[in-house]
Amino acid sequence: MDLQSVKKQLEFELAQVEHELGHLMEQDPARSDLRDIDNEMEDDSLESEEGFRIQSLNIELSKRKATIQKVLVKIEQNTYGLCDKCGNQINPSRLKAIPISLYCVNCQALVDQNSDLMASVS
Repeated sequence: MDLQSVKKQLEFELAQVEHELGHLMEQDPARSDLRDIDNEMEDDSLESEEGFRIQSLNIELSKRKATIQKVLVKIEQNTYGLCDKCGNQINPSRLKAIPISLYCVNCQALVDQNSDLMASVS
């Protein structure tokens, strides 16, 4: 696996994510100077709905940004391809398909299962 091309790809993706995050900030009705204090209830409802949509996208993009940054650090520390949970080698075909993989398949299943449990508790 060519780590330099992976690094270059991830740096490009990081720049895209940061650009999208900036664009979302511009679209957020809560941050807009155009909000009208005399809005009708329907306008407020639409602005709130749009705000929640933007907030949700912001959370997902922020998580992706953090993951990309973590993987870039792993590349720099020569630990790219090692599972963050068990320390075993992540299958190269998995890394090729998902270069930002932090976990081997088995540990990813455990992480996903725990995430599902936490979501069902909320």
